[in-house]
Amino acid sequence: MDIDTRILLDFPNIAIERLTFLLNNNPVKLNGSLSFAEPFTCDFKLNSNFRSMEGIKTSLLKNISVNASVKLIGNKINFNGTLNIVLPEKKKGSLPLEKIELDLRELDFSMQESPLLKLSANKLGFFCKTTANEYKINLDNLMLEFYKLTPRTKLIKFRSKFYDGNVEGNGKIEIRSFSPVITALLRIKKAESNKLGGILEHFNKIHGKLGSQMYFASYPQMTLKGSLDIQGGYIEDFEFFKWLADLFNLPSLRKIGFTKAGSDFLVNEEGASLIRMNMDSPDVKLNGNFKLGENNMAKSNISLSFSRPLLATSRKFTPLLRLLENKFEFLNFDFQMSGNLDRMNFQWLKSDFRDKVSQAIPGFMERKIERDIEDFINTIYAQ
Repeated sequence: MDIDTRILLDFPNIAIERLTFLLNNNPVKLNGSLSFAEPFTCDFKLNSNFRSMEGIKTSLLKNISVNASVKLIGNKINFNGTLNIVLPEKKKGSLPLEKIELDLRELDFSMQESPLLKLSANKLGFFCKTTANEYKINLDNLMLEFYKLTPRTKLIKFRSKFYDGNVEGNGKIEIRSFSPVITALLRIKKAESNKLGGILEHFNKIHGKLGSQMYFASYPQMTLKGSLDIQGGYIEDFEFFKWLADLFNLPSLRKIGFTKAGSDFLVNEEGASLIRMNMDSPDVKLNGNFKLGENNMAKSNISLSFSRPLLATSRKFTPLLRLLENKFEFLNFDFQMSGNLDRMNFQWLKSDFRDKVSQAIPGFMERKIERDIEDFINTIYAQ
């Protein structure tokens, strides 16, 4: 191991101006200071650019940096700092991650027999960038307990404040070769959904109390999946509903209150998906799917049902309501969305609508039905 260092001793203080060395053929740079006065303190910065690991043909890391401050107070260790990890370009069979950032504030931990290790932190900030998207999560008042299951396997129990709600669960870490295998079950209760924009940008426009159950696994591919539900809330200023409000002359669609909304979800190397989305309100019902993939490209299929009283508020629907008389309580409309998440294209599937309405009024002659419905569709798109 080659070492190049410059250290200044002024007991009880030690200043490490420079410390560089090779670890497994990877250059490591470190500087910092130590004080052996009460309490013991250590401040340091570490940076390493990874080339390879012994016995591993390709490197699992590209760069790692740590900026930390450590204090020893009684039998507890206090830690504040950040960890940044940059991963190599994705190759077939590798993780989709590009970057990980971890920020810990007022982390206290102590070693004991049971649990093996106990941690508490005032704040934990987690950021990761994948080949598809970026995700950011903040936790407050985090508590973790580590238990030994086998020499290579540890059980973790955790709980934390989570965006005005709570999150709790348990996980398992198993050491295999260089990379640990992590699995976890999480439960979220009564979080404010509009504060979760760091996880999915559209949450910024959804208000209500969110609950969720989810499962995370790092192997054989990184996967997060589960379900979520939101109670007693509203959605406001969604670009899709703003477009629809203008198209159908239904301004109330800009803000829609709902009794409940929910979806299953899946996040993996291919992107993030909302599956079997649903929303229930007195005048609007929604079902559909949504997928956000590489380069922020999105696609979605949405089915909306509008009540007769809601449609009656738009003059554009007057001819159709007369045609249908009282043959329905809700009328269904299907839509497709695609393109960049910030500039999505919306499309009303008019032919599907035409077929469904034609089936709802079999008493009229087919040609008259087609003509009247076509006139209605043309009216919708008229300037």
